[in-house]
Amino acid sequence: MKLYTQNVCPKCMLTKMWIQQSGKEVEYINLDEHEELREVLRSKGLSSLPVLEVDGEFITDQNEIQQVFLG
Repeated sequence: MKLYTQNVCPKCMLTKMWIQQSGKEVEYINLDEHEELREVLRSKGLSSLPVLEVDGEFITDQNEIQQVFLG
């Protein structure tokens, strides 16, 4: 799993808290440090953060992301 985030993002911080609570392994990708990846996400029609990538599927809905980590 990969979580695309940025530095100033309240929803991203909340999602990171859920990840810590779940104990699941996640690769964090900060788009403030990887601007080229922001363009890749935009080309897929994804414009808001956080974005969770699971097995090639991109999840942006906060409730769905919460379900992945907290069930």
